[in-house]
Amino acid sequence: MSKDKITEILLARNANPETVAAFINLTESCEFARYAPSTIGEIQHDYEKAAQIISDLEKQIK
Repeated sequence: MSKDKITEILLARNANPETVAAFINLTESCEFARYAPSTIGEIQHDYEKAAQIISDLEKQIK
């Protein structure tokens, strides 16, 4: 799926636009990490951020 399509679907399901933007930024960070070396701290930060965003989206999506 494209980021535009993901954004469209999440917004259509009443997700908060700020949470959707955070999700898209996280996916971009993960894509970047696939091709560039990352530190354990960065990986842990992305993991914690992902857990929070997923939790937020679960509460928002109807």
